[in-house]
Amino acid sequence: MGMLNNMCIRTKVVMSFGLVLMMTLGLGGFAQWRLSDVNDVAIEMRETRLPSARILGEIAVQTERHRSQLVDLMLIADGSQDAAINTLLAEIEAKRDKDWKAYEALVSQGEERKLADAIHRTWSAYLANATTLRRLESVRELPQ
Repeated sequence: MGMLNNMCIRTKVVMSFGLVLMMTLGLGGFAQWRLSDVNDVAIEMRETRLPSARILGEIAVQTERHRSQLVDLMLIADGSQDAAINTLLAEIEAKRDKDWKAYEALVSQGEERKLADAIHRTWSAYLANATTLRRLESVRELPQ
């Protein structure tokens, strides 16, 4: 403490300014380091997560359209629109498959991969049941 008392005011001010400058530079470096981590996460969100969410939304829409058209096929008693609905169902399946392939390219390993595989298995089982239902509908022999 005696050393500070022996210094002139100019030296004290310069040393204080230097200390504040060093602390500011240290804080700025730390902030830049942390912001680079935030930027990395933002890039991952922009390049992977947001496209995945958009594509999954499209897949959900196509799935609901497929289910709706399948119900329409079952409800039309005379079969007058069977060919048109079956064509539309094939188009919906093709669009959904295209979207699914685009989504699979964005899926990361781990939990997201497990969920995507479960969704794909469920869709495959649904399509198998829908195909059986369409075959039975085409001959109008639905089980009671």
